[in-house]
Amino acid sequence: LALGSLAGDPPPIPDASPMLQPVSPAAVVQTLYQNAGAPLGCHETFGVPEHFKQAFLTDSSAREKVPVIGSDSEANPPREGSLVRFRGMVADMEDPEYYYGCVKYKDGSWATSKYGGTGVIRSNEEPTDSRVWERRPFHCVPVPGEASWVARAPNASEECTVYVYDQHDQNVPLHSVVDVIGVYTTAPEVVGLVEENKDEDQKTEALAPRAKHQVHAIILDPQTEGTVSPEQQQEREQLMGSSARVLQAREAALKLLQHALGGDALGAEALLLSLLSQATTRAPGQPTTSSAPLNIILPPESPMTSAASAPSSSATSAAASSSQPSIPTSFGAALHAVLGALSPLCTYLPLSVDHCNSCAWAPKRDFDNNRLSRSPLQLSNGTVLLVDETPMGEGRLSETGLSSFQALNTLIQEQALLYDFQVYKHPVPVNVTPIVLSKGRSMMHGSLPMKLHLKPSQALPTVAQVASAVAALNAQELQDIRTYLAAAKQQQYGLSESMVKQLQEEFVAARKGNRMFSPENFHAQLTVARLAALSFGEQDLSMDRWKYVLNFEKQLESREPKK
Repeated sequence: LALGSLAGDPPPIPDASPMLQPVSPAAVVQTLYQNAGAPLGCHETFGVPEHFKQAFLTDSSAREKVPVIGSDSEANPPREGSLVRFRGMVADMEDPEYYYGCVKYKDGSWATSKYGGTGVIRSNEEPTDSRVWERRPFHCVPVPGEASWVARAPNASEECTVYVYDQHDQNVPLHSVVDVIGVYTTAPEVVGLVEENKDEDQKTEALAPRAKHQVHAIILDPQTEGTVSPEQQQEREQLMGSSARVLQAREAALKLLQHALGGDALGAEALLLSLLSQATTRAPGQPTTSSAPLNIILPPESPMTSAASAPSSSATSAAASSSQPSIPTSFGAALHAVLGALSPLCTYLPLSVDHCNSCAWAPKRDFDNNRLSRSPLQLSNGTVLLVDETPMGEGRLSETGLSSFQALNTLIQEQALLYDFQVYKHPVPVNVTPIVLSKGRSMMHGSLPMKLHLKPSQALPTVAQVASAVAALNAQELQDIRTYLAAAKQQQYGLSESMVKQLQEEFVAARKGNRMFSPENFHAQLTVARLAALSFGEQDLSMDRWKYVLNFEKQLESREPKK
């Protein structure tokens, strides 16, 4: 990658093709190190991140030209020592790693291996002095559930070890999505046995490399849920600044969700509000009152609907004309399809006894090899998590299955993922949007404050029918829905002093009418009120919107089975 002269401002980057890199990144790093006086401190950067950032600022398209570790990395692997880009989620932070950061030779010169520059170390000369420095390996994986339509850097298709320098790790929590530009190296191959001279029964096998791709981070940008380009931010502001466009996008979103729920208008309203939910307040070990996980409870199956197989087209037509629409076994997948078309991050978790028992969903640290097991609940912030209980049949949950269920329940109720460190479990904060699909009472009913007993007026759609409904939208209408959902979720929200006083009076009146009405019930109402206001593009709560919420809750309660 030709970055030009190292003195003064670098010229624009002409090309990032691996075949057009007359100056290697390692050589640039080495020259900057020498120009800085060959510092011996571990956290010295010698201006390397600033130099590369300036190069990308000079040419706005340069970042897109850097080769990405993605789907074609297997067939066309990046060149060793070349500049690459990687985007993925931090799934594990390993212990700090110590390495020879700089070495001194007989002629008195120093060389550095920082940022993956091991190629500049002289292989034919023993150093006379050295310094041990520190770096932090991040184990990164493809971003779970990211939609293909998201206009960002391509999502990685393989795991990668990202070496983080200069205390960047202090600003990167677990489950962060990171966009990294750095120097590419490959993990060393496993060389059979570590000590060949031991007896056969005493030989120790070497650990396999964590990931074959390695990137030594020069520029590391954590991507939060609200991270958008200037163009995207402008698009959001323009849409939310127009009440007419907000209402238009809201109605279009409701229409699509209503179709996905078999024509249930109240269900579409509940699902829309849930999609805007996020954890804004939390207390350790306590339910998160600021989020509104939704439980969609399916109606009893029609006699003509088999639970073991998807209905035929004739059965579907017959069910649509009957009083009780049929429920295709693919409904969970169909709901996932529509949510994935509207949300940039959406993952589907069908539950079964075998699935729960097969692996621990609480990530577990193996201290023998310093590895953390993967979990389907390791999700980046902003992910819509669709949990489908309908495949759950009879069976016994093992100890592993019970632990998995506890991890899922804690994630939904407290917005925290339990990490198993063998002697204790450590909760890591998350911010996901859980939606639980169940037949009748959910196994996690206590963690799901908003319950919708689905009442479809027509047959619930299949995946293909959902895809057709999404495809029927014109490109601008679909983009407006996506922009609306993302912008409404991130809007500022508050309560005026007069509204606070009115709400206090509402709580007192509710308590007088029902002594069982608790502060927790009131907090749940306030959460739904916040989501309702945001869904209309409003940044504060009005009395009219509060009455709308009370009516909405009455409609949900009217569907509850009579006790």
